[in-house]
Order: sequence, then structure tokens, then C-alpha cells
Amino acid sequence: MLFPQLIKVNLKTKSFGKVIEYFQKLNSTNKEAFDLINKNKVSSGSIILTDFQYDGKGRNNKKWFSSSGKSITFSLVIEPSFHPKKLSLLSLAVGISIANTIKKLNLNASLKWPNDIFIKDKKCGGILIESKILQNKIKYLIIGIGINVNENEFDSSLQNISTSLFIEKKSPIQRELIIAWILNELELLIKLLNQENSGDIINSWTNLCNHINKKVSFLHNKKTKEGIFKGINNNGEAIIQFDNNEIVLNQTQIFDVFKS
Repeated sequence: MLFPQLIKVNLKTKSFGKVIEYFQKLNSTNKEAFDLINKNKVSSGSIILTDFQYDGKGRNNKKWFSSSGKSITFSLVIEPSFHPKKLSLLSLAVGISIANTIKKLNLNASLKWPNDIFIKDKKCGGILIESKILQNKIKYLIIGIGINVNENEFDSSLQNISTSLFIEKKSPIQRELIIAWILNELELLIKLLNQENSGDIINSWTNLCNHINKKVSFLHNKKTKEGIFKGINNNGEAIIQFDNNEIVLNQTQIFDVFKS
């Protein structure tokens, strides 16, 4: 069971996490966030938190598996005040906040563009950002975060590609503290986006990226292609070296397969 008050006593934020909507069980925290927004029952900075998310989703309609009482699954609702062109940087900022939090456990995390968290060569977390649009304007952003924390094993389909903080640290982790640390980090990074100051985010993310100058596969003109990942531009879009040229990919052209 999670204890919202333990999260709050470790917060150093102005708004993030001050309101916590806690559910012991939910199909999806992002879905619940949408429902609360539609009912006008949520404010910017609120988080929707559950101890067990049983129907979570990732990008491209993939499923996100979480373990009851062991994972972290929550959604943060914000009203964006930064320029829409900076939206691609948001998932990168979230990734940085998670990696910085993991570092406090004396573990090194790395990031895969645009929304995956790795320790060594195994995935331990993911990010899904969705928007609520009203009158052709983004009114709210819902930042969904899932992290494997206290799992000590995975089923056969995941054990070679997934890990948890417990497995890497070899000791139990207080989930409430991890949530508070992420929110503390993220509020500061989003403040940079609001100030149109994204240079620190770009540099931090690049230093954490695990596939700079590596071969990747990606979707381009509805076909799967291969190229070299060169980094990100000022808007957080991927720069790919392809056919002796450089092309720019946004997050709707996400690639999933990496090749050594």
C-alpha cells in the first residue's frame, strides 16, 4: 500500500504533488486523469496515483505491465505555459527527472529517445504523455510515469529485457520517496521550459542518452529505414543520419528497434 502523506512530507515543490488522488486499484492513471479533467475535478500539479494499474498503456498502443504493491504508476496533470514547439522536450525532461532520481540510489540510469528509462541494458521505466485539447488549444498535459521498483523477478517474456530498482540495488526501495524525488526534479525542469530555457535540458538528456552515434531503425514515409542517431535538436526532435543526409524525426515517427 502507498501512503500519500509520505510523499508530501518529502516534497520541495510549489504545486506538483500537493494534491494526490490515490486509488488502490485503477485500470489506468492517465485514463482516470482524463475522467477527472472532464468532470472539472482536478487542478494543475495534481497527481493520480495507484498501487496497482492493471490496464496501463505505453506508446503505439502497447501495454505497460505493472506489479501490484511493487511498481510506481502515476500521472501528473499540468497546464502548460511553454510554447507548443517545446512539447517534444517535455518527455525528455521527465526522463531526466527519473534518471536523476535513480542516481540518488547510487544507480546509473540511461535514456532512450524519447521516453524509455534503462539501467544497464534493461528497461526499468517508461513515460506516456497525452493532451486534453479544448477549443483547439492544449488545456492540460497528462504525464504518465511507470517504473519497476520492488519487483524481484519478471516472467519469461520480460526477464531478458526488463529490470527493477530492487534487482539493481539489491534492497527494497521506498516508493513514496521515489515519487517525491521525481516531482521535485521535474518541477524545476519544467520551469526551464516555461522560461524558454531548454539548453540545460538538451545537454542533460544528451549526456544520459544510451544510443548516440548508434544504428537505429525508424519509420520514414511509412517505411522502416535504418540510420545513425546523432542527437536531438533544440525542439527535442531526433536527428538521424540517413543516406548521407541528416533528417529530423518527431515523436510520432518513433523507432523501436535498435541494432548494435
